[in-house]
Amino acid sequence: MPAPAATVYVDLPILQASLAGASAGQGFIYAAGEALDPGHPVVRFVAAEAQAGRASLHNAGRDLNDRLRRKVVKRDPADQCPAGQVAAAIRADPGLARLLKVLGEVRGPCPSDARLAELARLPDRHAAQYRLRRLIDLGLVSKRNDARLGRIVKVL
Repeated sequence: MPAPAATVYVDLPILQASLAGASAGQGFIYAAGEALDPGHPVVRFVAAEAQAGRASLHNAGRDLNDRLRRKVVKRDPADQCPAGQVAAAIRADPGLARLLKVLGEVRGPCPSDARLAELARLPDRHAAQYRLRRLIDLGLVSKRNDARLGRIVKVL
């Protein structure tokens, strides 16, 4: 079996100029190959853009040579502020809004993850756990464990 082809990257100055002039939602393929080199300047650039909230990173299928294509998409500046990040997260995952509504109606200890999934119409307890962590990370809820009452979740 032949070794996989090396990953190829676009020219960094061209990618920087393209992304700077792009409108929100516009994306560009920045690499094609199975593995990214974290030290490559293009990878460092797109990672920094994503970390700063100016772009999001995606897999974009395979090219004609069966190499995995990597895409960077410019984000809407309104989605870069904390309120915008919350709105963008909820638009991308309606399950977050359903879980937030359920948590807002809870009085006393928080139900089990399985029960939260059922109440929020999520596929399973893992989906509820993931979304609860996302809501905490977004600063919409807080969680604490009480020795007597168990898990207490509060909508902020």
